[in-house]
Amino acid sequence: MADENAILLVLSNAVSADREAEFNEWYNNVHCNEVTNLPGFTNVARYRVIAQVNPPDGEPAYRYLALFELNDPQLALQSLSKSASEFKMSTSIDLAGSQVVAFEKIYPVQAKKEA
Repeated sequence: MADENAILLVLSNAVSADREAEFNEWYNNVHCNEVTNLPGFTNVARYRVIAQVNPPDGEPAYRYLALFELNDPQLALQSLSKSASEFKMSTSIDLAGSQVVAFEKIYPVQAKKEA
């Protein structure tokens, strides 16, 4: 069953600060295309941490977030599992520390109410 509100959340870091540019170049120009071209995927957006609220001190566990939109989560996860070994992976990503988690929307986007 298709669920147009599902996302695949990927939390990641470069292996080191001196490889951030290489990591972002690979992620934006290679990896995003590899994944979004798979059946079940529609879009991707990437984000970089700018602040950490809780706890406010220290380095955040993850500096990068990718949100892949899925129009068919089951198909997307199957195609991702089947194709992962064929991806052109970069040694600039900390694979051991990355997390990949699928979510479904349970509460609609709510706009701020005018006063």
